[in-house]
Amino acid sequence: MERKISSTFFFTFTFFLLTLLTLTSSQSPGPRYSHCLATYKNTLYLFGGATTATTKDFFFSADLPFENTNSMPWRKETTINAKNVNDTACIVEPTLGLLLIIGGGNFANNVNDGNPGLQVYDFNKNTWNDPKYLQNIPSEFSYYLYRPRAALIAPKTVFIWAGTFNHDQNSSTGIYQIDLSKALWNWTTISHDTKMKPTNGAGIAISKGNAFIFGGINKVSKENWPPTGYTYIFSLNYGLLTAPYQFTLNISDGVVGILNSKLKVLVMNDGRQLANQSMIMVPVDLETMKSGDYVSSGQPYMRDRAAAVQFPGSDTILIYGGIPAWPNTQPLDSMLAYNMTNGAWTNKVNVVTNIAINQYKMPTVNGYDLNLPISNNNNNSASVSSSTNNVSSPLSSGALIGIVSASIAIGCTCIGFIIVGVWQINRWKKQHAIQLEATIASLYPQGSSLSSSSASLSSIKVIPVHVDNQVRKQPKNYREKIKNVHVDRVDNEVVDLYYNDKFKNFSLILYLWFFFLTNGCRPVESISPGQRRSHCLATYNTTLYLFGGTEIDENNEPIATNSIFYSASVPFDTSNVPWQIVDSTNAINVYDAACLSVPSLGYLLVIGGMNKAESNTNHSGFQTYNIQKGVWNEQVTTMNFPVELRQSLYRPRATLISPKVVLIYGGAFKDVVESTLLWTLNMTTTPWVWSAIGYNSTFSLTNSAGIASSKGNAWMFGGSLDFEKTNNLPTDDISVYNEKHGLLKFSKKLPTKIVDAAVGVLNHLLYIVGLDLRDDDQISISSLDLSNNNQVPIKISPLYKRQGAAYTQFSRSDALIIYGGITSSNDAPFLIFNMTTIQWSTQLNIVQNIMDGDYNLPLLDGYDINNGDATGTDESSLPVVSTGKAVIIGVFAFLFIILLLVGLWYKLKKRA
Repeated sequence: MERKISSTFFFTFTFFLLTLLTLTSSQSPGPRYSHCLATYKNTLYLFGGATTATTKDFFFSADLPFENTNSMPWRKETTINAKNVNDTACIVEPTLGLLLIIGGGNFANNVNDGNPGLQVYDFNKNTWNDPKYLQNIPSEFSYYLYRPRAALIAPKTVFIWAGTFNHDQNSSTGIYQIDLSKALWNWTTISHDTKMKPTNGAGIAISKGNAFIFGGINKVSKENWPPTGYTYIFSLNYGLLTAPYQFTLNISDGVVGILNSKLKVLVMNDGRQLANQSMIMVPVDLETMKSGDYVSSGQPYMRDRAAAVQFPGSDTILIYGGIPAWPNTQPLDSMLAYNMTNGAWTNKVNVVTNIAINQYKMPTVNGYDLNLPISNNNNNSASVSSSTNNVSSPLSSGALIGIVSASIAIGCTCIGFIIVGVWQINRWKKQHAIQLEATIASLYPQGSSLSSSSASLSSIKVIPVHVDNQVRKQPKNYREKIKNVHVDRVDNEVVDLYYNDKFKNFSLILYLWFFFLTNGCRPVESISPGQRRSHCLATYNTTLYLFGGTEIDENNEPIATNSIFYSASVPFDTSNVPWQIVDSTNAINVYDAACLSVPSLGYLLVIGGMNKAESNTNHSGFQTYNIQKGVWNEQVTTMNFPVELRQSLYRPRATLISPKVVLIYGGAFKDVVESTLLWTLNMTTTPWVWSAIGYNSTFSLTNSAGIASSKGNAWMFGGSLDFEKTNNLPTDDISVYNEKHGLLKFSKKLPTKIVDAAVGVLNHLLYIVGLDLRDDDQISISSLDLSNNNQVPIKISPLYKRQGAAYTQFSRSDALIIYGGITSSNDAPFLIFNMTTIQWSTQLNIVQNIMDGDYNLPLLDGYDINNGDATGTDESSLPVVSTGKAVIIGVFAFLFIILLLVGLWYKLKKRA
């Protein structure tokens, strides 16, 4: 019996282990051609195509990074309701989470019959071809559309270039546009000059809402399919244009990568069908609209009907499969990666998200300005052959399947150990019951009962039972339990009485084991950001966030940082802050940036900043963090960020002037003497709208100013007039921004000039803390009464100034929070200024009875500024429990259910 149970457990454990290994093992698409590639988040997808392998699977995925392209982590994805097609185009719309398979047919690989024309995969639901997506498809798409090209030319707008309908037609045709912004997608056939020849198999890339098209095959007749060197530009504003650059090289199969303002046209096949002919790369400079000399890319050789793609923000082109010297050889199953930065082939691929997009200006083409924004949309990214989307970290469906499978396997293994443990107890009890029976039998004759024995029960005080060379004693109520027990058997109840304490010991061990597991799931111990400068702070719900900056030692020298993103939940004492490191995947460390949260949307914004202290010197100038999802830089949030701001911006300031409108004030661009920045970011619509605000030239905008908002107005205090910190020309100006009346000058000055300021709001009072006065070593504090414009200097215990400190305030709180900075004393990094008691404090609690806007403002420059939107950020409806806490609660609940089930099972078994 023991051997049987042991074998059963071993078989079960092995089965789950093998299942786990099977689910997580690589599942290669094999040798393949006429397929397509696309990217979504951090995952590469392969669809369709013909293969010489025996597999009938045609949808695969692989997650970045790729440590070795010769050993890709492929896995199969669901194809329920999908049809395999060849010679198709793939394109992802990332904001909708949809993969579109456009055109294609079953000419070469008749796995599934029919030419659907359009297939749609929903990444959010892991389902194919919801009927709502398959309406309004043009009738001609029921034919075999051979080798079209598709790209996302603007958010929710797909551009389809040519292809050839049906092999029996005598010409290439078809330029289409799909508007995905409405529930019922709108298909539009784009007219073009008949002198222009649409092609199939062309290379295509997108920049600034323009599609750049290179080469392709122009079908003249059924027998004549010559490759071409045609170059076109399609603009959403102007239509189809002839490109100013011309190619003498023909392209029958091409891919175009984009690296900042440079296009890299990689000729995978020039139509000559030559074996052992290396691929050719042709550079095109969009700033001059000129093509460079053709360059041999070296190995590998040309291949026909391969598929290629580029992750957005990456400098690497990926190519899979294809047939060298068609049709003389077999298709390939290899992945190639061409690094455009190094101009070399590589085996390792990582996500590079710091490639600048659209940070250049193109010359006019045929009198048309291609730099103008698109009507109703603003393009934001590059597309290579088939895909544009932002890279972030949520898991794909395949990865989720692997994690769920691993969790099931681990859970079943734990349950198996519990079952085996209980079985071992029963086995142990059964073995030792024989010893107990023998002991009882030695005291009483066989067949007699204990109650009728000549031996008196009163003389039976203990039954010695030798177990593991130890003598155990029965419980005191033993004599009451054994009156009806016969010596020719041992009652289970008697045995249970004796061995009940053994089960208690095992229960203790089991409890300690689960205690170890649950403690392993607890959050890590607090990790402090340390003494830090040039960072920024923000708040959301009951959490304080710290981002970026540079950690410093006791000599104010920079040191290596553990992390760039921290959080701490209130309440807390400043001597023991519960800091936690927060995931910063896809974020770039910057210092001297502005941070703020948008509670109504659940986002943290990082505006401007520099990163010359880090190895990464190229950043977008704007970063977003989805607090609910824990994801950085979603494409929908960064798509319209202005080109003018995509550079190092030193110490801007930002505040909410309404629940979904941000004012960005001041800051200084490197090597620019004066600050000129005044923008608003309106987040009420998608995509977000950035607007430059004009103002009177008599205003001198500053960097490092203190900023706060009340009653829909932003108040700015002091700041520095220059970029160079060696000069730090402080100011005592006070400015006010009102959405209706613009930038206004406040009639009074600050009591002292301030280089760096922090500002807190308490009803109608603003408290201005001068963190850096340049000529004074101490912090200054003053208040401004907005109801009557009176200023009052405040004298409390002095503290030394702090250069590069950061500040923030919880919504409706009376505490102004200041952290870090360079100081000449050994002051603690945290300062809490309680605006109710007008004292420094070590306790941070959230007081949420502060009311915004319950007062009237006097006229300012003759304008009534009481009509601004209330800045109140109603956070009462937002969840306070973090994702990490929810996971911990879930783990404890799972363990409790397991213990409950085990206890119930044992109880039922005992009764049985």
